[in-house]
Amino acid sequence: MTMPDERYRAVINTRKFLKDILWGEYEEIPQGSEIWERARRCLKHYPGDYHMDDVAETSEHFEKSTCIKKVDRDINRFEYITEDGREVVSYAKHTFQLQDDLRTLKVFREKE
Repeated sequence: MTMPDERYRAVINTRKFLKDILWGEYEEIPQGSEIWERARRCLKHYPGDYHMDDVAETSEHFEKSTCIKKVDRDINRFEYITEDGREVVSYAKHTFQLQDDLRTLKVFREKE
């Protein structure tokens, strides 16, 4: 049985696969070939992150991920820590987004 988060990731991974074809990640699929053109046509109206997030919020069939918990409180300190210690400490309201198939964490500092 497919879980809602697996279905969500399948759509995101399919978009990445089609983009990889267009960006030449597969040497055996040359630009302008029939398969390349099919990938381009498929992506023309393919849902982006915004649309997938909207669907995940309104449908029981798509869910971002069961391993990600929504933070239901304000975050007022952000720290970036490396092997050398704290590199960045920011005291302000912050929001976070996971993007690129959950491989990119973006931190946004809110205006005061």
